[in-house]
Amino acid sequence: METKTEKAKVACVLWGTLQFRGRLLKQIAALQEAGLSCHLYYGDRGEVPLRKEDFDFPIDVIPTPMQGNPLGLFFRQLRFCAKAARRIVDSDATHALCFSLTTALAGVLAKRRRPGLKVIFDSNELHIESYINPMKKRLWNVVQKYCTPRCDVIMHAEGNRVEYFKDHHDKAPSQRTHFLLENFPYFIPKETLRPKPERPPVRVLYVGVMGPDRFTRELVDIFSRLAPKYSLDLVGPLHSPFRDEIEAMIAANEAGNVRLLPAIPHNGMSELIQDYHVGIALYRNDNLCNYYCAPNKVYDYLMNGVPVVANDYPGLRRVLEDGKVGACVPEVDFESFRTALERIAEENRWDNITEEVRRRYSWEAQNPGYLELFRS
Repeated sequence: METKTEKAKVACVLWGTLQFRGRLLKQIAALQEAGLSCHLYYGDRGEVPLRKEDFDFPIDVIPTPMQGNPLGLFFRQLRFCAKAARRIVDSDATHALCFSLTTALAGVLAKRRRPGLKVIFDSNELHIESYINPMKKRLWNVVQKYCTPRCDVIMHAEGNRVEYFKDHHDKAPSQRTHFLLENFPYFIPKETLRPKPERPPVRVLYVGVMGPDRFTRELVDIFSRLAPKYSLDLVGPLHSPFRDEIEAMIAANEAGNVRLLPAIPHNGMSELIQDYHVGIALYRNDNLCNYYCAPNKVYDYLMNGVPVVANDYPGLRRVLEDGKVGACVPEVDFESFRTALERIAEENRWDNITEEVRRRYSWEAQNPGYLELFRS
C-alpha cells in the first residue's frame, strides 16, 4: 500500500547556480530517496553552464541573468517567479519547495491558482538582514511581507534565525510551521576516519575564500607568532594583488609554519580535514545573517573529528563552547587565538567529538523531520 508521502510530487524553485546549492541538492536527494518525485524550475543566472545530465531530476530552465542594475534584476526575478508559478500550476505538483526569498513568490502565486498546493519556503538566510543596499532591502521586504502569511512552512538554517524571523517577520507564526533544517553534512562512519597526525605541531586548517575582509592577514600574523607549537595551512581561492601581499608575509616568516595551498573541490573536503587537529571558521559581524551564521564548515570539521576555533557568536558558542568541541574567540588577535588553542589542547577537546555528537550534527539525524513536511 502506497503512503501519502510516496504520492507527493515536489516542484522545486531556484534562482542561482545549481552546482553551488548543496543545501537544495541534499533536500532533493532526500526526497527522491523517500520515493517522491522532484522537478526543478531553474532561474539560471548564467554563471556556470548547466549540464542537465549531471542531475537525476528534470529541470525546466528559465534564463534569468543577473547582469545589469539592481532594479532591473529585481524585476527579472519577479518575472521568473511568475513564469515558474504558471508552470507549477500546469503541473501535477502537490508541494512547492522554494529556495530563498528570491523564489518564494513563485510558490505563493501558484497557490493562489491552486489553493491545495503546499508551499514550503526555505528561508535559508535572513535575506533582508543580509542586504546592505537600502533599495534591495526595501523591495525584498515588500515581497517577504506578502509571501510569509501565504506559506505553509518556513524553513530556517539556524536556531536564532528561527526566533528572529518569527518575532520580526511573521505576525502570526502559529498559523504555519517554522522548521529548523541546519546545514549538517552527511554522516561519516567512524571506521572510515583516519587517525590524526602526531603532535606537535598542532596542525590548524583554514579552508575557504581568502581576502582582506576574511581575516587572512590577521591569521598569517597570529600563526607566525605561534610557531613552533602550531602550524597553519590556508586552503582556498586567493587572487592578486592581495595574494602577492600574503605570499610576501609568509615568505618573511622564518619559522615556516604557515602555508598557502590551492583550493579543492567540496567533495575532497573530508579527506583534507582529516589531516588536521583544529579547524578555523570566521565570520565578520557586519550583518545579522553573519552574526546568526549557519556554518556548514563548522559541522564539516566536527564530522571529521576536528575541534573548531570560531567567533564568539550565539549559535557558535552554543555548539563549540557549551559542547566543549572547540573554542570561541572574542577578537581575531594573537592573545585570543593562543588562549583558544591552549584551551582545546589542555582540555583535550578532541575527545568530546564523540560518535553521539557526530550523529547529532549529521544530515541523517534531521532527515525524518524534514520528510514529515511533505506528508499530507
